[in-house]
Amino acid sequence: MKPLDNYEKWLPLITKNAHFYLNNKELDEFNQITEEEAASQLKNLLEKPIANFTVMNELYFRARWAEVLRTIYHGDDLKLLEVATGDADMIPQVTSRTYPGSQYITANMNKNLNQSLFNKTKDLQLNMRVIEDDAAFIEKHLGTEYVDIIAFQHAANDVIQAILCDREGIDTIYSDWMETLPKMIEILQRETKEQTLEQHAKAPF
Repeated sequence: MKPLDNYEKWLPLITKNAHFYLNNKELDEFNQITEEEAASQLKNLLEKPIANFTVMNELYFRARWAEVLRTIYHGDDLKLLEVATGDADMIPQVTSRTYPGSQYITANMNKNLNQSLFNKTKDLQLNMRVIEDDAAFIEKHLGTEYVDIIAFQHAANDVIQAILCDREGIDTIYSDWMETLPKMIEILQRETKEQTLEQHAKAPF
C-alpha cells in the first residue's frame, strides 16, 4: 500500500512540536510513548491508517492541517467553514492553535454529534458557530458573509451515507450516528454492488 504521507518528513516535525498541537492531557499521553513506539505508530498511521487509533493520530492530523491552512491563508483572522463535521474536532483544534480567536463555522444536522462537538471545543480560542441544517443551504444562513477556507475532512462519506439513509427512511438527525453507521455501510455496500450509487446519490449531493 502506498503511504499516505512522507514518514521521514513528519516524524521529527511532529515530535518537536507536540506541545503546540496537543493539550496537556494529550501531551502527557504522548510523553509516555518511547521514541521507538512513536515512530512505529506514525509509520502504521501512514501505511495502515485504520489499524489503530492513538494520540499520534491527533498529533499528525493537526500538524498536517496546520501546514495546509498556513499554506493557503496568510492572514490572522481566519473564517473557516467545515462541511459536515460531526463531532470530529480535528480542524477546530488546529484552527484554535494556528489562528486563535478566528471564526469556525460548520453545517451539521445530527443533534447528538453537534452537542458532542460543543463539549469537545468549549475551551478553544475560537468563535464557534454550528448551523443545524443541510450544508446545501449554507448560503441561506451566512447571508452576505464570506469564508476564507472551506474544509472537507471526512464529509463526503457522511453526506453520501445521509443521502442514502434518507431514501430508506432512516433518521440521521436525531439518531445516534455511530449506532446507525453499520446500517449506513450496509446500504452503501448494496448500492455499490447493484451499481446504483451514482444514480441515487449524485444529484442530491
